[in-house]
Amino acid sequence: KAEEDGDEEDGAEEEEEDEWQPPTEGFSAICYKLVIHPKFDTFIDTSIMLALFVMSLKHYGQPDGFTNAVNVLELVFGSIFLFEAIIKIIALGFLHYWSDWWNRFDLILVILGSILSVVEIAGLLSEDNMLGSLRALRSLRVFKLLNSQPSLHHLLSAS
Repeated sequence: KAEEDGDEEDGAEEEEEDEWQPPTEGFSAICYKLVIHPKFDTFIDTSIMLALFVMSLKHYGQPDGFTNAVNVLELVFGSIFLFEAIIKIIALGFLHYWSDWWNRFDLILVILGSILSVVEIAGLLSEDNMLGSLRALRSLRVFKLLNSQPSLHHLLSAS
C-alpha cells in the first residue's frame, strides 16, 4: 500500500512539473515582475489609447511637418508594443506566451505593424498607395484594450 501511495505521489509531482511556473531568477524573472505589475498594463493601455488618438489625427492636406511628427509618434508607439511583446516572451517563454489567444493576436499585430513601418520608412509604401489602408490593422489593437478593461468589455457586451 505504501508503494502504491508513493507511486501516486510521483505521478502527481510529474504532472505538476508539466505545469508552467513563473521564472524565479535571472533576467526572465525581472521581466516577469515587470509584466505582472499593474502599472505595466496601465502603461500599455494608455499607449494604445494614445496611439489610436495619434492615428486619428491624420487628415488630407496636412502639413509635411505634421505628417512627420505623426509618423515619429507612430514609430514610438510601435516600439512600445514591440518592447511589450519581447518582454512578455522573455518573461513567459514563447510556448506559454503563445498559448494565450490575446498574445497571439497582439504578436501578429506587432509583426505586421513592424513590417509596415519598415516598408514605409524604405519608401515602398506611399500615402497615396492603396496599401496605405493596411494602417487600419494597427487600430485593431483597440480590441486588446477592450479585453483588458472589464468595464468596457461589459458595457459593449450589454448593448
